[in-house]
Amino acid sequence: MRPPVILITCDVQEAEGQPTETLLRLRLNYTSAIAAVGGLPLILPPAPDMLESALDLCNGVLLSGSDAGVIVPGLRADHESRLIARSLARRLPIFGICHGMQALGQALGGTVLRDVPALLEPHSSHLPSPVPDRTAHPVQVTPGNFLHRLTGADSISVNSLHRHALSSDGHYVVTAIAPDGVTEAIDAERGSFCAGVQWHPEYQLTDADTRLLEAFLAAARDHQQKSESETCP
Repeated sequence: MRPPVILITCDVQEAEGQPTETLLRLRLNYTSAIAAVGGLPLILPPAPDMLESALDLCNGVLLSGSDAGVIVPGLRADHESRLIARSLARRLPIFGICHGMQALGQALGGTVLRDVPALLEPHSSHLPSPVPDRTAHPVQVTPGNFLHRLTGADSISVNSLHRHALSSDGHYVVTAIAPDGVTEAIDAERGSFCAGVQWHPEYQLTDADTRLLEAFLAAARDHQQKSESETCP
């Protein structure tokens, strides 16, 4: 059996007045992290006419982060909005990271907050350095939810690199919060993996990060097996 295919969104860097020079950007550790837990990562550019064909090929969708504090360009935002809607309709496993969690939360009725005082402090623990290669603060895990069952912990340490946050109101359960009340993880509770975290587990700094990635891949593998069994004569 081939590895489960995971589509990964990427950043779009538009060149003003030079549409042919638009760039796609994605840190290598997103693809490396998926490969490390047994997935086949495929970067998905904005290509509306090819979206359904791409979804036919995949077993899960990873919504990647973006530059901290930057509002993503309309090209990426529109692409992710369609991607999330179609992935939800197909009941594909979805994992949102940082901006990706916010995009998923918006699609589920939440609001992205851009003026949270805790995120604007000069030395905020949510953006302690330009590279999130170390843990920055703890998060409190809500008892009894998916993340709590997965980690077996009431509190875990996470890295951080963001200036925006997701509201707590939407068609999802908040599964972890920072000490200052910032939403750190959500779960849509749709029967398949449909969750997001505000930190960056692709850096694989903790056991909790690895468990999250493994759980996402396990859901993608289940989707793959179900799809292949339905197509077998």
